[in-house]
Amino acid sequence: MNWERMFSSIILERGYGYYSYGHVESVEKIKHGYRAVVSGSEDYLVHIYFDDEEVTGIDCTCPYADSGRTCKHMAAVLYAIDEQDEAEDDFQERARKASAYDNNQKLEEIIANMSIDEVQKELLHILEEDGDLRARFLLEYSRSQESITQYISKLQQAANMILRQHSDRYGFVDWKNAGRFKNRLIGEVILPLRDFVQDEEEAKIAFDVSLNVFDLFHQVDIDDSGGETQHFTEECIELWEEIIDGKEDSDLARYMLEKLIPKCDEIGLGEYMSVMINDFILEHFEGSSFIPTRLEAIDKRIDELKHAEDWNGEFNLARCIKERMELMEELEVDKEEILSFRNQYRYLSLIRDLEIQELEAAGKTEELVKLLRECMEMDKHLPGLIARYSKKLADCYKQENDLEKYKAELLDYITVYSYGDRDVFLELKQCVEQDQWIKQREEIFSELLRRRVDIKPLLALEGLKERLFSALKERMEEKEGFEKIKINEIRKYEPALRPEYDGELLNIYEELIRKISEFAGGRSHYRELVEFVRRMYDYPGGRERAKMLLDYWRRRYENRPAMQEELRVLHLEVWK
Repeated sequence: MNWERMFSSIILERGYGYYSYGHVESVEKIKHGYRAVVSGSEDYLVHIYFDDEEVTGIDCTCPYADSGRTCKHMAAVLYAIDEQDEAEDDFQERARKASAYDNNQKLEEIIANMSIDEVQKELLHILEEDGDLRARFLLEYSRSQESITQYISKLQQAANMILRQHSDRYGFVDWKNAGRFKNRLIGEVILPLRDFVQDEEEAKIAFDVSLNVFDLFHQVDIDDSGGETQHFTEECIELWEEIIDGKEDSDLARYMLEKLIPKCDEIGLGEYMSVMINDFILEHFEGSSFIPTRLEAIDKRIDELKHAEDWNGEFNLARCIKERMELMEELEVDKEEILSFRNQYRYLSLIRDLEIQELEAAGKTEELVKLLRECMEMDKHLPGLIARYSKKLADCYKQENDLEKYKAELLDYITVYSYGDRDVFLELKQCVEQDQWIKQREEIFSELLRRRVDIKPLLALEGLKERLFSALKERMEEKEGFEKIKINEIRKYEPALRPEYDGELLNIYEELIRKISEFAGGRSHYRELVEFVRRMYDYPGGRERAKMLLDYWRRRYENRPAMQEELRVLHLEVWK
C-alpha cells in the first residue's frame, strides 16, 4: 500500500510521532477497512477504507480534517495498520516455514525415489526458468570468467530493482524507506562483492559494479536524515580497501585511480561522497607511479576552479592547491618553485593561512604582524576572518610587550569584530587599572548597545544584577511567542540573579508556562511542560504555585486526556 503519497512530509512526520508514542489506542477491522481511535487534545475517530489493498476513502473527526484535508491522526492509524499487516505477515511466514519443513521431508522421499536422469532434467528445467538461481549455480559449480560476469551483472540489476522498490514514482526515497534502501544495497549488492576481491580480474569487475552502485546512490534523491549516505559510502570504501589491499602497485590500482578521479569530479568537489573518494585516493595512491595521473587531475580542477567567485569554489580551489604542493614535495621539486606556485593564489585567505602558520611556527612576530594587517585589508568583506586576524594581532602585540597596541586591539576585537567576546573582555579587564576599568567597561557597553549587541553575558560577568534583570525582563516583554526559548534564557542567567530576584523570576516562569499550556500538542509537548513546572520547585513557594497551576489546568483543559495523563506525575509530587 503506497498510501504515504497522500500526505505531506510534515503531516507524515507528525503522524509517525503520534503512532510511535502510542496515540493510536485501538484499531478495529470493519467491512472494507478499519476503524480506530487516536488520542490527542481530544479523542478522534478515524475510518480508513480499502479496496484491493488500495486506500479508497479516509476520514477523521478532528477539526483539521473538516475541510477534506488529510491529518496526522489518519497517518498514525495507517502506520498502525502497516504494523498489524507486518505482524500478520510474520505469522504467515512462520507458518510457511513450518509447512516447508514438512514439505522438505516429502521432497527428500520423492528425490530418493527418482532416477539420476529425472533429477538432472528437473534441475535443468528449474535453472532455465530462474536466471538468478542459474547465475549462482554456475558460479558455485563452474566458476569461470563468464559465470562471474553473469553473477556480478545480476548484482547490478538487483541494485536497480531495490531502488525501484523503495522509491516513489518520482524516484524519491523518503525517510521511512531510506534505511531499508541503504541496508538492502549493502547486504544484497556490496557485501556479496567481497567474494571477488582476491583475484585481480574478478576484483576489477567487482569494483566496476560497486562504483556503478555508488553512482546510483549518489544520483538518488533520498531523505538522508538517518545518515544513510555516510553508512553506504563507508561500506563502499571498505570494499575498495579490500580490493586494493596488497595490490597498490598493480594494473588494477591504476585502473581504479583512473575511474575514481573522474567520478570524484562528476559528483562535485566538496560533496561528502566526493570527499570520501578523494581521501581514499590520498591514502592508497601515494606511490610515485600515481603522481602524474593525480597531478593531471588536480591541474584540471585548478583550471576549472580558479575563476570561482563563491566561497565553496574558493575553498575547493585552496584544497587542490595544497594537494598539488604536497605532490610537488613528494617529487622533491625545489622549494622556491613550490613557493612561486603558492604565491599565484595568495588572494585566497586559505592559502595565506599557510604563510601565517609558517611565521607563527618560526616565531617571526614582526613579519606576522605585517601579514595580518595585509590580510585584514584584503579580507575586509569577511567579518569572521577579520575577527580571527584581530585576535592574532593582539597576541602578537602581547608577545612584543606593546601594551597600548595590545589593549587597543583587544578593544576593537570586543566592540567591532567579535561583538562582546566574554573571554577577551576579561583579558582586557586584566590589562586596565582598576580605577579606570569602570569607565572603560561603560564605553564598551555603550558601543555594543549602539551596535545592538546583547550585553547580558557581560553584565552577568560583572555581577551587575539590577541591570541584568532589567535587560532580561525587557527581553521577556518582547512580542508574544518564543516562550520556550525565553524560559531557557532565564535558566542561563539564574545563577547570576539568585537569590535576590527569586520572586521576580518565579513570576516570569509562571507567566511563560501558562502561555505554553494554552497550545495543544502531542505527548512530547506535554512532557516538556511537566519539566518546565518542575523547574519552579527550585524557588521558595514554587510548589505552591505549581499546585495552583495544576488546579487551573485540571478545570480548564479537562478535554485534553493526553495532557492530564502527563500531568499526573506532578500531582503526586506537589501533594506528597
